[in-house]
Amino acid sequence: MSVCIISSFITGFGKTGGFGNMTRQHAIALQQHGCEVTVVVPRKGNQSRLAYDNDLRIIGLDPSQFFSFSTFRTIDADIYHSQNPNFLTFIAMLAQPKKKHVVTYRDPRDFADLITELRFGTWKSRLMAPFIFEFENGPFVTYTVKNADLVGCPANYLVEKTKRKYKRSDIILLPNIERFPKRRFQRNTKPTVCFVGRLDGIKRPEIVFELAESFRDVDFIIAGEAQAARRHRALAAKAAELPNVTMLGAIDKFKSDELSRLYAQSWVLINTSAREGLPLTFIEAAGRGCAILSSVNPDNFASGFGYWVQDGDFAKGLAALLANNLWKTKGKLGQRYVKQIYDERQATEVHLQAYRNLLANQEGIRR
Repeated sequence: MSVCIISSFITGFGKTGGFGNMTRQHAIALQQHGCEVTVVVPRKGNQSRLAYDNDLRIIGLDPSQFFSFSTFRTIDADIYHSQNPNFLTFIAMLAQPKKKHVVTYRDPRDFADLITELRFGTWKSRLMAPFIFEFENGPFVTYTVKNADLVGCPANYLVEKTKRKYKRSDIILLPNIERFPKRRFQRNTKPTVCFVGRLDGIKRPEIVFELAESFRDVDFIIAGEAQAARRHRALAAKAAELPNVTMLGAIDKFKSDELSRLYAQSWVLINTSAREGLPLTFIEAAGRGCAILSSVNPDNFASGFGYWVQDGDFAKGLAALLANNLWKTKGKLGQRYVKQIYDERQATEVHLQAYRNLLANQEGIRR
């Protein structure tokens, strides 16, 4: 079957992040299972309008092309699958009304989420936030979510949130697809905490440096970059002052096994973000035996597979995980859970079966 994946971006072309990684892994997994895959994203920076990466076709659209039906009609896929709905989802649905349209709602943000984004954002991100919010939450998106043939979310709590937001009861769990390499790495003998993600304000990485000052016998490894160069330089200077902090920069998981090595060597993944959907890092880290230390708790990842920081006291949480090897017990629970749901083989089959069911019912359920 042919599948057109629609996303706000894809790793390897401009911006990086969880959505981009999820989009790329989804496309690769479908392609390896015999699907013909095309990815459509808004064009970023110097990205070409048409690119091929290991036979994966990636189309970048300029804003002037957002309103054009021709791209999606030319692709003529069996399935149009949006990785988080946006305006392009709406255009694809209008351009190809007789085809099947699937939406994975990865981060159904409400007004309270927007306020949080504004509170921690840079001036640039604050100026862009209302436009991005409209692009991903406006009336066009409401139309697509309510009229898609199938809507899913990668976490159960997001399923319930989306049901409430759009008054649609048939939303299902569509798990992220994660590949866990067979190669095994040795866990560090010294307590090791990793932080993986953007170093922007909403992620609050400063908390990691505060912990490093208090836990001098623990190694802290940070993988990621701030979008603002000035902020990144300031954090790098702070890290240089702490002998137990290492900054690796951003890691492209599709170009090396460095990220897998980092998770496998670490004892704990720390997430200090002010808000999240379901962080991809939770799945990546828990699937490799890391305990989760976090103030967000989607699908009980922190409370069930680590420590849920409800009072802002990350130090108390880290101390609890390190005591009596609690991190190891929690890490094994998380690893078992993640591999049951998000492992590439099972998660890809969930998607393929959903596609088959839609194509078998040519009448669809379009409202």
